[in-house]
Amino acid sequence: MILSPRARRAAKGYTLVEIMIALALGALLLAGSLEIYSTARASWADQRLGAVVVENGRVMSQVLRSSFSGAGYWGCLPDSNDKLYIDITPGADELHPYLHAQANSQASDLGISRTVSSDIITLYSVLSDSQATTCAVDPNNAGACPAQIVLNGGDATERQINFNAAGHGFNAGDTLVLSNCSQATAIQVAAVDSSTLLTYEPTSCGAGSAGCTYDPQTSVMKLDVRRFYVASNGRGGESFYLQLNSGVEVELVEGIENFITRYGIDAQTESGGSFAAGSDGSVEQYVSRSNVGGNWDKVLAVKFEYTITSLGNNPVTRDFSTVATIRNFRRN
Repeated sequence: MILSPRARRAAKGYTLVEIMIALALGALLLAGSLEIYSTARASWADQRLGAVVVENGRVMSQVLRSSFSGAGYWGCLPDSNDKLYIDITPGADELHPYLHAQANSQASDLGISRTVSSDIITLYSVLSDSQATTCAVDPNNAGACPAQIVLNGGDATERQINFNAAGHGFNAGDTLVLSNCSQATAIQVAAVDSSTLLTYEPTSCGAGSAGCTYDPQTSVMKLDVRRFYVASNGRGGESFYLQLNSGVEVELVEGIENFITRYGIDAQTESGGSFAAGSDGSVEQYVSRSNVGGNWDKVLAVKFEYTITSLGNNPVTRDFSTVATIRNFRRN
């Protein structure tokens, strides 16, 4: 079959120049698509890292607020009239009503194995699920339960506490808190005599000393001590840590930088424009640890300022500020 001139030209296909032009245009379109994809992926990665940082900041803020709000819980809701005698027993004489901050140089003394860069803040309260109750007086057996519990520093036979039939779950060395909603006193267990009887270490109580006498059926709970601090995580950065009552260190949030703490002091009352020593439930000023001095019972709140940085080649950084208030603060 003889093809016409037009058909012969169509049968020749594309020329080399046309193919090269088509390939060049395809390459340009592919490069543009890859650039758009790369930009979109980088934007998605930044958003994901930003979301992780914000979530870490939210978790850290929640942990701080919930933990600090529970500090100073000694078995009952706080009242301006209840008194705390939690430091009258040797071994428990460094306890504080709510919290206490120490320098990072004291980390090893507190059983912390990591290199700490911040204040070490210790919170004090009791473990409500450890509650046991002292015995009740039995009219038919007066010797089974004393009419009063009088803490003292006498012989071991005089330093015993009897519990009801449900018993207790305490161990030697535990620090316990006796509480009757009017006062709270800390003691340290010297020996466990039985499931319903224990001996406590000598106290500094004397005849008629405040905080040393309790009625039968008093609540007794184990002391809970928790510490918060920023320390090296062993991966080239720093993390926010919690040391539990057992001494175990738990990493809560990584990538912590520029961690600063300030302590809110409530040391004055105001009436008609005049100020006097006392507590009115409001913070007068936020100060550093060294400026708190011995007024840890006046610390109503703690302000935290910190930066969280994500991991990766293009880290995302966010600044946070959290104020944690002591809900069980006693205005007295």
